[in-house]
Amino acid sequence: GKHAQINEQLLQAEDANLPSWLGRLPTKKVGGVYPYVRYLCTLDTGVDANVFTVVWENAKSGPFVVRGANSVGVNVNVVDRSVDHFPCCSWTSTPEVIQFSLQVTTHGNGLTADTLAGLPFLCIGDIVRAHRVRTLARGQRFLNMVSQ
Repeated sequence: GKHAQINEQLLQAEDANLPSWLGRLPTKKVGGVYPYVRYLCTLDTGVDANVFTVVWENAKSGPFVVRGANSVGVNVNVVDRSVDHFPCCSWTSTPEVIQFSLQVTTHGNGLTADTLAGLPFLCIGDIVRAHRVRTLARGQRFLNMVSQ
């Protein structure tokens, strides 16, 4: 298939004729409204973004303790409308589709009842809006989004 790569130089070029949804959006409110990335597949690694996604499955079973920090978190695989043309059974299993995971953490004193209670209970189909997540690519098929 054909592939295209859009780099920082192209995004900064004044004469680049790119659609607005492909550029980087601010993470703070614009006109009183948060701008959200329209398609997760347009995210690049190492950027902050506001995302609007749907929980598809648990990425890891149960909560985990973040090493070197007094916090706990959960990982879920998320999807958006960019996977609409694939059957849902292949959203996280086919090599042609990038997998997106969202890591949600809460700060506290390690693995305690209070920090666990602060974690959201996310189920399949839940809609998640996350502001200022940091994106981190793992290979060419995985993009993790970490809540800040």
